[in-house]
Amino acid sequence: MLLQQPLTAARIRDLAVLQRQLRLARESPRFVRVTGEPWIGKSRLLRQLAVSARQDGWAVAAGRAPRAGGRRPFDVLVDALDDHLARADGSLFDDIGAVNTRALAPLFPALGTLAAADAEPEPYAVIRAVRALIGRLAAPGGLLLVLDDVHRAGPEVFDLVDHLVRHPPAGRVLTVFAHRTVPAGRHLSAVPYDSSDVRHLELRPLPEADARGLLPAGMAPLAVELALRDAGGVPGLLHALARGVVPGGRCRVVHGSADLAEGVPPVLGRDAIDLHTLSSLGWRSACAGAVLGDPFTAASVARTAGLPLEDALRGLDELYGEGLLRADGSCTRFRFARPAVRALVHHAAGAGWRSAALERALDALRADPEAGRPLAAHLENAPRLDLADLETLARSVTSGLYTRPARSLRSLRRLTADFDGPAGLRILHHKALVVSGRLEEAVAGHAESGLRPHEPVPVGGRTEAAVWHARALRLSGRHAEARSVLDGDGGLQAPGTAPAGPDDRSPGRGLPPG
Repeated sequence: MLLQQPLTAARIRDLAVLQRQLRLARESPRFVRVTGEPWIGKSRLLRQLAVSARQDGWAVAAGRAPRAGGRRPFDVLVDALDDHLARADGSLFDDIGAVNTRALAPLFPALGTLAAADAEPEPYAVIRAVRALIGRLAAPGGLLLVLDDVHRAGPEVFDLVDHLVRHPPAGRVLTVFAHRTVPAGRHLSAVPYDSSDVRHLELRPLPEADARGLLPAGMAPLAVELALRDAGGVPGLLHALARGVVPGGRCRVVHGSADLAEGVPPVLGRDAIDLHTLSSLGWRSACAGAVLGDPFTAASVARTAGLPLEDALRGLDELYGEGLLRADGSCTRFRFARPAVRALVHHAAGAGWRSAALERALDALRADPEAGRPLAAHLENAPRLDLADLETLARSVTSGLYTRPARSLRSLRRLTADFDGPAGLRILHHKALVVSGRLEEAVAGHAESGLRPHEPVPVGGRTEAAVWHARALRLSGRHAEARSVLDGDGGLQAPGTAPAGPDDRSPGRGLPPG
């Protein structure tokens, strides 16, 4: 697993920054804010810092904000400090005082049996009590206080951090709080980041050399390149994608970036990324968005997930706050922050639920006049198509022939399977075969279903068919046959048909460039 491997060069430099702050905290209290996108490596870096601090004789109190929903006040502080309170003797409470002890008792389970606790302590009293507790735990060797995933914490936690920055606790204390880089973290503005005691460490995607070193040995070169491209330097995604190769190190399927964002994405890994912190509503909304494909609207998510619109909006707000979604140019449409995340979520959803959701997604996309590519990407797998669906598929094929040749080819096959396509559609099919590298199929297809005599053909259609037939021959190494086609000796008509008219012949002897 990636977490068992040594830190990369980039993360070693980040750890050195944190260790320097730990040394500076021996002189005066310090604060570090660690930020980055999901699965960038914040939590692992903090665990590494905790190991280093313990080896240097520091006490370590580490907590993490829990999953969305059901939040209790100061939950991340409770997770970090409750064990220390459970192990404390009476001298700790004597040092912080009876008033502070009564203020802390309702929050910490370790103090649940304490008599004379305040039933509902005043928030500022709790903040002062926590400050006194931190100062006491810092004696004599120092305290490293780690608060992870605080973008899920309530405003009271940021009021506490703000208070600690302006009124540092007594003793040697380094407070490190980490959160995802999310636009919805409005409470993060409470902390005075311009203070000289606050250091901001932003974790960026790994350089390619570092990311390549995290991949297991034995992966095929193409599988390595696909994993590096799709992960974008994010270690957590790289881990998930590396587990998606088949025995022998080969990738499961060769895919383009658009294949991850639209339609049914390829299976990238056996295990999904860690999304256990999502609430049931957030997870259901994420699965619905993954079934729809990028971009999608709140209304289409509600219809696909079978939720009221208000619930779907709350689910999208949660995903937006977790940094999994971003606005697609406006507040009406959304897309996953990374296409690989959408693909992993799609296949992590239950197969039965996903099958039923696809039917609902098609209905929602058909009702959306701007669905466009997301709808066309699903129609190739739809159980039934109407005339409007066929027209949507045909437009998608025309616009995506060169940028998404494999998908265009699948759409063409679905079109030709539903009805006997006209000449223009068959010409498109031959072009898609050539662009996709299926040269022998293109040559055979031209021979089997070439343009018929007296068949209505778009202007220049016979010339275009000949050029692409010749291109397939030439790319196959059959140069003499390609020249014969362009000379007009064959290929401009189906076998056994009359030669085409002079206006239909190719004007030149050579192939067009490209």
